[in-house]
Amino acid sequence: MSFRCAACTLFRRRCQQDCIFAPYFPPTEPDKFELLHRYFGARNVAKILQEVEDNQRAQAIETMYFEARSRVEDPVLGCYRIIAQLRKQIRETEAEIEKTHAAIAFYAHQPHQRNHF
Repeated sequence: MSFRCAACTLFRRRCQQDCIFAPYFPPTEPDKFELLHRYFGARNVAKILQEVEDNQRAQAIETMYFEARSRVEDPVLGCYRIIAQLRKQIRETEAEIEKTHAAIAFYAHQPHQRNHF
């Protein structure tokens, strides 16, 4: 049974046996390829797939898809917004850890006081 991948369906062409898109864009997920095509272009997606090792291609597609979805949600900042938020959380967590270490050090060096009733 022959089928056309989402890319070949979009371009209305016959899907060749060696189609670079077929393993990553099944006909059941046309929106995925359309989004990547809109933001990166089909040639750029194909070029990236050819430059990436075979075992990393699926991850490359998912990464590009994530970036394209981020651009839909935030056309100006895209992925940068998410990265900036995560960096802020890391800085806040590191500051909290520093405060906790300082408090531990302070209390560790305090002489033990006994309550006398």
